Amino acid sequence: MTRLRPGRYNLLILNSNEVDLLPSPQFATAVFPEKPVLLRERQLQGQLWIVTIVEDGEKQIIELESDGMNKDDITFLHEKAIEPGVPLVLSSPRPFEAKHEKDIGSMGVYSLIIPDGNPLFTWYVGRNQDQEVAVERVPIMPIHPPHSVWGFDPIRPE
Repeated sequence: MTRLRPGRYNLLILNSNEVDLLPSPQFATAVFPEKPVLLRERQLQGQLWIVTIVEDGEKQIIELESDGMNKDDITFLHEKAIEPGVPLVLSSPRPFEAKHEKDIGSMGVYSLIIPDGNPLFTWYVGRNQDQEVAVERVPIMPIHPPHSVWGFDPIRPE
């Protein structure tokens, strides 16, 4: 199992059943604190994320902070409500479980799970119909249905 390392990354959204990158990948793009994080094609601002490892035991728990924003602001990826389709914003630190799914070339692909203890659903960091990074609900089943995953494209691992 490949573990995430602390460092700076671009985050590309994928589906768990994809085996290769799409021609025009969408990146998690921070705009302003308390505003939805958007999915956009590659651009210069708002797409660099700092990974901090909070726990590195059986489950790897991380926090994601937007790099390049005003450091006086709280700029961590955060969900305000665990409901399908609700966009994630930049706010206070929020831990997510990073579960390794696969590798595509040298890029690690991870599902980002919002821990809540629900026995019927897994809550993922995914997308909504407005091209925002959003809460995604997937039922827990013997054969796991496709869900959103994230390619962590390293910039400068520490």
